[in-house]
Amino acid sequence: METCTPEARGVPDLKPVRRAVRPGQWDVAAPCITEDFKIKSQKHKSPAKDWTHQLSLESWCRTGSSLKAAFEHLQNPDVISLGGGLPLSEFFPFETLSFTPTFAPSNKNSDTTIGYESCALRQESTTSKMGRSVYDISVALNYRQGSGSPQLLRWITEHTEIVHDPPYRDWQCTMAIGNTSALDMALRMLTRAGDYVLSDNYTFATAVETALSMGVKFSGIDMDT
Repeated sequence: METCTPEARGVPDLKPVRRAVRPGQWDVAAPCITEDFKIKSQKHKSPAKDWTHQLSLESWCRTGSSLKAAFEHLQNPDVISLGGGLPLSEFFPFETLSFTPTFAPSNKNSDTTIGYESCALRQESTTSKMGRSVYDISVALNYRQGSGSPQLLRWITEHTEIVHDPPYRDWQCTMAIGNTSALDMALRMLTRAGDYVLSDNYTFATAVETALSMGVKFSGIDMDT
């Protein structure tokens, strides 16, 4: 069995201190939140400041998904759901995906790169295949919650806790498809038409253009260099 073991060259091995999670966490479309992956208790910290009063009208008007709210009825054994629509993994076009990551050399004068061993991701849709992969691609290629991959959220949560150690207890990590998309969501959540956003004089043009359609303007200011 091929596994990903990037333990050399100063990369910490997080497995011994990782929080144990329920096996169902890795199932198809299983929900996941930051709290599931925090390594240590955060109860000794104060809660974060409440900023809900700054939310935009659009944010206040949003409600939860009616489909997700209906899931509670699936606890009834007499109810048969036809709403999942999950595709069968037997028809997925890939059986195995293999990756070999590379990293920039520590010596800028060196032409060589540092590489870790290959990491193979396999389908584990049947019991006979269980345990062959660090990331079951029969799950990865299926429908997923908007919170994203649990494996990636786990890594981001651990990184945030170990490296940044937020000073409040109820911090959360949220993944987005990119910076511009995340900025678009933040502007929709927190700004109103006529608001101004302070930025560096030489800010990213797409950020300004993203805000213009919402009636939000950027005001450039001199920044420390």
